[in-house]
Amino acid sequence: MINRHLPTQSKAPRKVLYGGIILLFVTMLALPAEVATATAEGVRLVAFRLLPALFPFMVLAGLASESGFADTLGSLIRRKTSPLPASYNAALILGVLSGFPVGAKLSADLLANGELTPSQAGRLCALSALPSPPFLIAFVGSGVLGCTRYGVIIWLSHLLSLWIFAMLTRERRAVVPSPLPHSSVRQEMPISPAALLRCFGKAAESMLSVGATIIFFTIVARLVQRIFSPLFQSAVVQAGFYGLLELSRGAVAVGEAGLPPVMAVALATIITGWGGLAVHAQVATFAAPGGVPLRDYFRTRIICPPIAAILAVGLSVL
Repeated sequence: MINRHLPTQSKAPRKVLYGGIILLFVTMLALPAEVATATAEGVRLVAFRLLPALFPFMVLAGLASESGFADTLGSLIRRKTSPLPASYNAALILGVLSGFPVGAKLSADLLANGELTPSQAGRLCALSALPSPPFLIAFVGSGVLGCTRYGVIIWLSHLLSLWIFAMLTRERRAVVPSPLPHSSVRQEMPISPAALLRCFGKAAESMLSVGATIIFFTIVARLVQRIFSPLFQSAVVQAGFYGLLELSRGAVAVGEAGLPPVMAVALATIITGWGGLAVHAQVATFAAPGGVPLRDYFRTRIICPPIAAILAVGLSVL
């Protein structure tokens, strides 16, 4: 007998989503000036801060994948004791150096090429998910906190926290790669003009998706702050709220909060480690359609930021 009550189990989240869409639509109609201001703010953030910091790395990641350089680099750094494919190691380094969501994109690409299993791709997506060194050192450290050293400390703390997570979960989540089909093995060759243009096109398309996500969450944050303005009297609350939604604006709010340096470093580390709902949406945009599981990614977003904050505070007082 078919249970007619089973479909109702999935109706509650859908009703919440529909209600949120209606509420947001009505709020935008009621506050058009706030929407326009927030949109302009988001566009400036994407055009003058995000695009210069992320687009070159998007192109670089595509070139590394198309040309076979990722496989070559992975073979050079691969340890004999590592059970993971060479492309995994290379993508991990490129993802860490490029910042999210590049790691998610590389994970999806390698999974689609048959070079990683879904569990390997999910772990790669999780361990390569952190802001890029230029963003943390130049933007957060020098620009927001007024000290380049703090940016270096925050970046190193994130690396250490991810390494701790990887070590603690390595044994019980060991992955043995499956044999790759012959068709999935790419031959190393100089990249063609067509492939080069394809890398540019994919990077531009990715930036449009990332930029639209950030602009949208900037609008949502501004509307929520306007409606519930009595709750945002504290600068720390504002920084935490912006950081919950969007990484860059949250980091700026930390600098505007006037906190003591150690507290500012701790809060900035937590916000940049969490990433914000905008970053999660970007990661899901690249990972989910390709079948990359996000369980480990969200585990690192919850577990690693507090560990990184403790490490950052300890390093900053040395």
